[in-house]
Amino acid sequence: MIAISDEHECKVSFFETHPTDIDECTTATHNCHGVANCYNSEGSFTCQCRDSYTGDGILNCDPVGE
Repeated sequence: MIAISDEHECKVSFFETHPTDIDECTTATHNCHGVANCYNSEGSFTCQCRDSYTGDGILNCDPVGE
């Protein structure tokens, strides 16, 4: 057992606990909208509405001009 004093804070990074990145886009574990593209990044992902759509890429992607 390791004792840590109150003066020291132990911080563990994402990659120390998850050494390999999980690609949420290819494993379909993302929450992107149906007409959004998913882009993987280390430890995360982003969603972007496809061309001709606008929105946040997650909750909405509305056709441009409507």
